[in-house]
Amino acid sequence: MRRLNTMERKSMTIAIAVVVAGLLVTAALSICETDAFQRQFFPKDYWQKQVRSSQWAIKLTRGTIRNTMIELEKLQMTAELDVAKQVNSAKLIGMDADVVRKIAVAGITGKAKFLREEIKWLNERLEEEEPKLDQAKEKLAQYQ
Repeated sequence: MRRLNTMERKSMTIAIAVVVAGLLVTAALSICETDAFQRQFFPKDYWQKQVRSSQWAIKLTRGTIRNTMIELEKLQMTAELDVAKQVNSAKLIGMDADVVRKIAVAGITGKAKFLREEIKWLNERLEEEEPKLDQAKEKLAQYQ
C-alpha cells in the first residue's frame, strides 16, 4: 500500500471538509425550516404564516361549500328534467322507460347524497380550522 504524498493528503482533507461542510449546511437548513425552530426563534413570522394559512384554508373551504351547495341546488332543480330526458331517449331506442326512470332517479339520488356528504365533511373541516385561526391570532398578538 502506497503512502499519500502531502499534496494528495491536502486534497483529500479539503474534499472531506467540503463534504462535511455541505452536510452541516444541509442539516442546519433542515432544522431551520422546522415548525419548532421557527416558532422558537421567529415566533412573529411563524404565527403570521399560521394566520395566513388558516385564513386561506377557511376561505377556500367556504368557497368550496358554496360551490357544492350550488351544484346540489342545480341537481335538485333539474332532476325532473334529467329523468324525463333519459326516459325520452330510452323510448326512442326501445328501452323500458320504467327501468330507465328507476336508474336515472337512483343516479340523481346518489349524486345528491354524495354532495350532501361532501358539504358535511367540508363543514367539519371548517369547524376544525376556525379554532386554529383563533389560536394563531392570539399567539401573534403576543408578538405585536
